[in-house]
Amino acid sequence: MDLSVIPTEHESVVTVTGEVSAPDVPEFRRRLVEVLDAHLKDVVIDMRQVVHVDAGLFVALQQARSRAKTHRCRLVVVDPADGVTARGLQQRGMHQRIPFYDDCDAAVAALAGIRAAREKLTVAFSGSVSS
Repeated sequence: MDLSVIPTEHESVVTVTGEVSAPDVPEFRRRLVEVLDAHLKDVVIDMRQVVHVDAGLFVALQQARSRAKTHRCRLVVVDPADGVTARGLQQRGMHQRIPFYDDCDAAVAALAGIRAAREKLTVAFSGSVSS
């Protein structure tokens, strides 16, 4: 497993390549937690170049999602519907909580839309409170 992180203005893009075997899962989990704690922004996990995943990866993703929620961030996966990670998310019923997108642009656009909606709600709520 190779894992790289590129922080951008609004999200961190984590790219994973190769095989995520059982011995790799603790390192995968640790790196995601580091990214979430250090950057405090949404995380896009690009899994398109992953050829095999151990079932423990899905536990690590769920734990990372929980950590993201504590930071008021979101975690999404980039993998086509027939990719190994997307299939695993679907088989485990996790795709509702950890959405996946075909490409990074779609994932970033979805996160931008969520941020914009949240900002609108915050402005609307703060306006109604001060009235």
